[in-house]
Amino acid sequence: MVVHEQETKRIANVRIAMNRIRGRNGVQVEDWNQKAGLSAGEHQNTKQTSNESQKQERSAKVYVTVYAKFTTEGILLPVQVVWEDGRSYEISRVTDIRRAASLKAGGSGMRYTCIVFGREVHLYYEGQNLWFMERKG
Repeated sequence: MVVHEQETKRIANVRIAMNRIRGRNGVQVEDWNQKAGLSAGEHQNTKQTSNESQKQERSAKVYVTVYAKFTTEGILLPVQVVWEDGRSYEISRVTDIRRAASLKAGGSGMRYTCIVFGREVHLYYEGQNLWFMERKG
């Protein structure tokens, strides 16, 4: 019984703290910014910067058109990639196929390590006929 009461008090304290952070119970978000040494403008700039970086992270994923074939064993192999500007690249060889996540662009699926013009590139198959690549930079 004592443990349950302590847990209930702890949960109540966490809720009070969260409400203060959210700007309830008479404590405004601006007050928290002042305590942290940020003006309202600096706080907004911080939000804009984080939003811009999130957009850049999302824009690293480029959905592409892929022409592919199935082997007699039922393996899906990409043959050609069409980039977003319409340029077409022939895949000379697929060196590896494995389930993996794209850390740069976000998302996961089957990662095809391909050779295009003598360079190694990664092509991801998300399923539902969606293919994407990571944008450079």
